[in-house]
Amino acid sequence: SLLNKSSIREARPIENSKLRKTLSKSQDLSNITATPRDQRILELMMMKGEGEISANRDRFVADLAWEEQRKLEEEVKVRTEMKRRQMLAEENRIRDMKKKQMDKRRKKEEEKWKESVNKSLQSSMHGWERRSQTQLRMRDLQLSEKKEKEDLRKRLQETNKTFLSRDEEEMRDLIRMKSESDLRSASQKKENRLLQETMRKLLEDRSKRELFEQRQRELEKLTEEEEEGLRASINKKHIHASYNHQQAIERREKELNLSRMEREKKSLQAQLAQQKLEEEMEEWRSSITDHRKMAEEHASEIVARKMEVKVKQAKEVREEKEQHLREKLKQIEKEERLRKREVEDDILLKEQRARSLELDKSVTIQKCREVAHQSQVLRNSLREKYGGESFDKKVQKVNLYNKLNLGNYVSQRKA
Repeated sequence: SLLNKSSIREARPIENSKLRKTLSKSQDLSNITATPRDQRILELMMMKGEGEISANRDRFVADLAWEEQRKLEEEVKVRTEMKRRQMLAEENRIRDMKKKQMDKRRKKEEEKWKESVNKSLQSSMHGWERRSQTQLRMRDLQLSEKKEKEDLRKRLQETNKTFLSRDEEEMRDLIRMKSESDLRSASQKKENRLLQETMRKLLEDRSKRELFEQRQRELEKLTEEEEEGLRASINKKHIHASYNHQQAIERREKELNLSRMEREKKSLQAQLAQQKLEEEMEEWRSSITDHRKMAEEHASEIVARKMEVKVKQAKEVREEKEQHLREKLKQIEKEERLRKREVEDDILLKEQRARSLELDKSVTIQKCREVAHQSQVLRNSLREKYGGESFDKKVQKVNLYNKLNLGNYVSQRKA
C-alpha cells in the first residue's frame, strides 16, 4: 500500500512494552520505527502467537499430566501384582513346607509301623520256632520213649517166651511127676497140693503177663495215635503261621500300595491345583491387560475429548481474534483507501506542487520503504518466534518436562 508523508511522520518507536520486550530478544529496536498501523498489526500477530503458545503449552502440560498419571497407575498395578505374587509364593512355600512335613511324618509312621510289624512277625516267628522246637523235642522224647517201650516190650516178650517155655517144661515135668506121684503114698498128697498151688500161681502169672502185653499194645497204639495227632497239629500250626505271615505281608503290601496311590493322588491334586492357579493367574493377567487397554482407551478418549474441546475453544478464540483482526485490517484498509483517495485527490489538485516536491517525495518514498522494510523485519521476527517449534520452544519444553520429573524428554518422544 502507498504511504503518504503524514503516515511517515507518524512512524515512531515501538510503544507497546510487551511487544517491545518480545521483539528486543531477536532485534535491535534502538533505530527501528513503525507506523501505528504496522504496530497494531504486530500487536495482533503477537497476540495470535501468544495464544497459540498458550494453547500448545496447555496441550503439552495435559499430555505430561496424563503420562505421569499413567505411569503412577502402572507403578501401582506393578506393585499390587508383585505383592500378590509374593503372597502366592509365600502360600506355595508354606503349602510345600507343610506337605514335606506331612510326608516326613508319614514316612516316620510307616517306618515305625514296618518296624512294629517286623518285630511282631519276628516275635511270632520266634514263638513259632520255639513251639516247633518244643514240639519237636517232645516228639523226639516220645519217639525215644516209644523206642524204649518197644525195646522193653520186646525184652518182655522174649522174657515171657522164655518163662512160657520154662513153665510149659515145668508143667510137663509136674504132670509127669504127678502121674508118678499118684502111685505114691498118701504122704505125698501134701506135695501134690503144693504142686497144684504152684501150677495155679504159674497160670495166674501167665494171665497177668498176657494182660500186661495187651495193655502194652494198647498203650503203644495210643502213643502212635497221639504222635500222629501231634504231628498233624504241628503241621497245621505251621501252615496257619505261614498263612498268617503271608497274609500280614500281603496286607502290608496293600497298605503300602494304598499309601503310594494316596500320595500320587495328592500329588496329582496338587499339580491340578497348581495348574488351575496358573490358569487363574493367566486369566487374571489377561483381564488386567484388557482392563489396562480399556482404561488407556478410555483415558485416550477423555484426553482426546478434552483436547478437542480445548482445540475447539482455541480455534473459536483464534477465529474470533482472526475475525477481529480481519475487521481491523478491513477498517485499516478502508481508512487506507480513503487516505489513498485523499492523497490522489490532493495529488491531482496540487500537480504543480508535485514537481517541486519531487525530491522530497523521493526521500519520503525511501523512508517509507525503510519503514515498510523494518515492519516486514519485525513481522518476520514474530513469525519466526510464533511459527513452528523453534529451538527456544524445545528448550522450554525440555525444562518443563524435567521440572515435572517425567524422565528424558527425547527418549519419551522417540517412544
